[in-house]
Parts: sequence; structure tokens; C-alpha cells
Amino acid sequence: MQGNDDFSLCHILIIDHEIHGRNALMNILREENARISHAFDGLQGYERAVANRPDLILSNIQLPKLNGVSLCRRLKVNPFTSDIPLLFYGQYEDPENRLEAFRSGAVDFIPNDCSDFEVVARIRVHLSLARKKRMVQTMAMGANQDLESFPSLALVKPVASSETLDDVLVVSIVQKYVMQHLNEPLSITHLADVAGVHEKRLTKAFQDNLNISVFEFVRDTRMHEAKRLLLETSLRTMTIAAEIGYSSSANFSTAFQQFYGVSPSVFRKHKGNIEPSEEMAKSLAG
Repeated sequence: MQGNDDFSLCHILIIDHEIHGRNALMNILREENARISHAFDGLQGYERAVANRPDLILSNIQLPKLNGVSLCRRLKVNPFTSDIPLLFYGQYEDPENRLEAFRSGAVDFIPNDCSDFEVVARIRVHLSLARKKRMVQTMAMGANQDLESFPSLALVKPVASSETLDDVLVVSIVQKYVMQHLNEPLSITHLADVAGVHEKRLTKAFQDNLNISVFEFVRDTRMHEAKRLLLETSLRTMTIAAEIGYSSSANFSTAFQQFYGVSPSVFRKHKGNIEPSEEMAKSLAG
């Protein structure tokens, strides 16, 4: 293969616990003058991405310690790595699993039966797109700097510790996931798996950063969405219940009345002009 400027001096991080299986691909990339580094599990891959900020990440979807989708979610909510294109490869037969990879922020999903040369071609496309995107961002930043004065020292904030920053990212991952999956069961076990952390750490992260439990966040988010749907749509109660993850309209009505102090039908009739319940007041205060 002939060399290409898309690969010149670029840094590609490959994450795979069976890295020897990608030797042929790595040799092709090195012939194209790409710099290759690798990690053996999702957690190590995340740490190396944050530390080294590669130009592109190529990762197995199935990884130990931190699975591929959870890895991608972490990378995309971290401002230091959010713009790095991530390509998955693997053998997910279920289309929903592939869609979940894209929802998490991946730019491509490459089946295992693709040739190494096709993988290289896909990498070239995404490197080119990322380079053009950075050029546009650099031009925009330059224009803004012409309009802004030097920042005041009073605006400079202390840098959070890495542990605190990671907990903020964990909370952000779960918040985003909950808001996109309100109609699904959202147990703390499942949400911890989504964020790639243990349940105890997830609980502590929510308490430290939001001063509420994971359960309270899920409940509050569902109740606020229920309020919006009641006031802005004509959907039936049973439909709203299903939309926000309740198994029946009766269960939804009970939870809604406990939170807002009135039933969904009364709330809609009075267009939300009601006295806040104790649960609602606590949520608003938080």
C-alpha cells in the first residue's frame, strides 16, 4: 500500500485483550507511518486515552474490566477525550447491540470478517473527518480569541482531583443514559454496569455530586417527564406510564400522587397549578 498523509505521524490506540490477533493490521498501519500503542482491557484503554489523547481509537467491543460500550461512554463525557473517534470491531449478531455501540458515541462498527485492508480504509476516512473537524474548531477558536480579552485570574478555578473528575463523569454517563432510556427498567445494578463501576461507587458519586440517591434521580427524572407529557400532550395516562418505565397506569398514578400530591388526571385538569407535595418540594430544593 502507498503511504497516505492521513496516517502521517498520527497516533492510533488499539484496545484488545487478544492484541496478537491484530498483528497484521498493526504492521499495515506502521507501514503507513502511523504510531501505534495498545491496551489490554477497557480500563487501561481509558487511562491511556486520557493520558495520551490519540488521534483515533480502535477497540474490540468485548473487553475485560470495562466493556467497550461503557468505555465509549466514559470517553465521550470526558472533555479531554470526547472528540477522539472510536471504532469498534467485533461480532455482535444482535442489531440492537450494534445500535447501542453507536448511541454510546462510536463512529463505526467493523465486523470481524472485514479484511485488514478494509479496516485501514475505514480508519483513513475517520482520521480525515476528524482532522477536518479540528481545523474548523481551530478556526472558530481563533475568531473568538480575537474578540475576547485575557481571562481574569478570578475566573480560574482549581483543578479537581482525578478521582473527583472520574466521579463527575460517572454521574454524567448515568444521567444521560437514564434520560435516554426512561421506558426501560433502571436498576442500580444495571446503571452501575452502564457506567462500568461498582454499585457502591455509583451510589457515593451521586451522593457526593448531587446530594441524592440514584433511585431519587431516576424517580425525579421520570416524574418531571411525566409532568411535561401531561401538560404538553394529550397522551393517555397508560401511555405516559409506559413511556417513563412504569409497568401499569396504577403504579404510575400511585407514584405520581406521592410525588406531586395529586393524581395525574387532576394535575392535567388544573394544568399543573397545584401546591407542591413534600416529595416535590424536596426535589425542587435539590
